[in-house]
Amino acid sequence: MPVTQLDPDQDAEQREWREAFGQIVRGKRKRLGMSQEQLAEAAHCDRQTINRMENGHHAAAFDRICWVAAALQVEPGDLFPPILGPQQQPTPLPRRYPARQRSA
Repeated sequence: MPVTQLDPDQDAEQREWREAFGQIVRGKRKRLGMSQEQLAEAAHCDRQTINRMENGHHAAAFDRICWVAAALQVEPGDLFPPILGPQQQPTPLPRRYPARQRSA
C-alpha cells in the first residue's frame, strides 16, 4: 500500500496546531500545580506521552484528549486554541486530504 506524502505546508500547519494545543495543556497543568507525572497518572498514560503532547510531537486521539481534559478539570474544547483570528475571521483548520472535486 503506497504511503501518502503530506504537503510540507500542511505538515507545518498541523505542527503549529499541535504546538498550540500543547502550550494550552502545559499552562493548565502548571496552573493546577501538577507535574507531568501526576497528569499522566490521572490521564491514564505515561509521562512521555504528556511530554510529547505538550511539545507538539504527539497528535493525541480524542479519547486521550478527553482523559487529559478530565484530569485538568476542564472541558475537552478548552484545550484547543481559538479558531477565530484577530479580525474575527475563521482560520482554516489544517486539512489532511485535499478537498474533493464535485462532478457536474
